[in-house]
Amino acid sequence: MALLIYGILEHRVREKMKQEETPLVLAGKRKLFRPTGQVLLKELQEIKVIYIRQAGQVIRFLPDNIGDQTKRILGLAGYDMSIYVTKKAEKTMI
Repeated sequence: MALLIYGILEHRVREKMKQEETPLVLAGKRKLFRPTGQVLLKELQEIKVIYIRQAGQVIRFLPDNIGDQTKRILGLAGYDMSIYVTKKAEKTMI
């Protein structure tokens, strides 16, 4: 299952990058139009979520220092930063 998700992430970003004119500039000043899943996950791993328990609830926050390239990767994959702090139940129709 993990390899499937890894492959889907890589595929989504690479497909969107085909429409882009600006490469991703990641660690080491590398400019990439076809990033690997490993590079993408390493960049996303830098996102830290802050959990605070208050009045029986857990509140999640993101620090303000998340890089633009990390946000761009999420956007290319079809997500935004809210996936780290909101709980949304998905309904699937069979």
